Amino acid sequence: MFTSCHTNKSSHSNTFQLLLPDTSKTHRPNVVYEHLKRYGIQMNLLRIDTGVKGFELRIWTGSMIDPDHMVLLRKSETVTIAQKFDYNSNFDSLEYYKLTNPYSNAALTRFVDSLQKVDFTTMLSQNEIQDFQVNVADGITYHMEIATPKYYKLVTYHCPEYFAKTEANNKKFVDLILAVDKHLHFYLPTCSL
Repeated sequence: MFTSCHTNKSSHSNTFQLLLPDTSKTHRPNVVYEHLKRYGIQMNLLRIDTGVKGFELRIWTGSMIDPDHMVLLRKSETVTIAQKFDYNSNFDSLEYYKLTNPYSNAALTRFVDSLQKVDFTTMLSQNEIQDFQVNVADGITYHMEIATPKYYKLVTYHCPEYFAKTEANNKKFVDLILAVDKHLHFYLPTCSL
């Protein structure tokens, strides 16, 4: 069996958590998780849903009008990197992807260190917010994956900036997106009020 140095070998223990959005409200299986896992494999990225040694955050954007992007922040023991990919997908398969701007610097390392202090395990996906209804048909959907040695978390939001002024979870998500955008420049606020 081959394993990557990036893969967390201890992630298969009883303490590792796979934290996916609750689908009881939508009554649909979590196909987003399967699609993102497949996209990552097609992009020759290491699987993160079984844990990583350091920290990894991926944000996938999807829209019917705007270009799709995936941004990645990865910190290992020796290096911190940021990458941005342009991609197009057709249902559950990638048609095209291109790495557009990888980089690493001290400011990025400090930023990723600050992200590692965020308790992502308690972050809700938009469909898990009690009594919340998304009433916007178009715009951008964000799928955020977070992986550590202890957990993998998937969070999904559609047009969070539209609801950020009136709902705290949407505001928290937008604030996080804007912080990542300062380093990777991918944010397109197409759903603002």
